[in-house]
Amino acid sequence: GIFDCNQDVIVSFKNNKELSLVETRANTFASRYLLPLEITKNLPVQQWNETEIVKWASHFKVSTIALAIALKEAKVIDDKAVKELSRVRVPEHEKVDPELANLNGKPAIRKKELLSRGLSTFYVSLCLEAWRTGIVTTSRVAEMLLVDDFELWDVTDLFGMRPAAQ
Repeated sequence: GIFDCNQDVIVSFKNNKELSLVETRANTFASRYLLPLEITKNLPVQQWNETEIVKWASHFKVSTIALAIALKEAKVIDDKAVKELSRVRVPEHEKVDPELANLNGKPAIRKKELLSRGLSTFYVSLCLEAWRTGIVTTSRVAEMLLVDDFELWDVTDLFGMRPAAQ
C-alpha cells in the first residue's frame, strides 16, 4: 500500500529491511517538514562535525539523522558526511521536552511526573474541555487526570488551564 497504511504499528527495533524503510521515510519526512531547505542552507556552520550536529539537532529538537538528511538535501554535506554525522547521538541530558522547557523546580518535577503518566498538555486540555462543557464531573476529570479532587486544582494551574465557572 501507500507508505505504511496497511501495516500494523511497528514497535520493534529489529534491524530488518522493512523497518529500515519505515525509519528512512520517517527521518526524511522529519527533515523536510521540520528543517526546510532555506533554514538548513543558511545555518552558520563552517565545518559540520559531531559538536555542530549535536548542537543544531538539539536546537531544532530533531535527531541527528533527520538533520543530516536535511543537510544533504540542501547540498551542504555529502553522503560520507551523512553516514558519519548520523552515527552521532544527542546525549540524553541535552534533550529537552518542549512541555518542560520553561519550568524549573517543583513545577518541572510535577509536570514531568504527570507527563510520564501520559498527561500531555493536549490530553489535559481535552479533559478540561469536557469538564467545562459539563460532559464529565469534577470527580471524573480528576480520575481521568490520575489525581484526587484536591490535586486537580494544582494540575490545572500547572498546565495553565482552568475550566469555566461550574
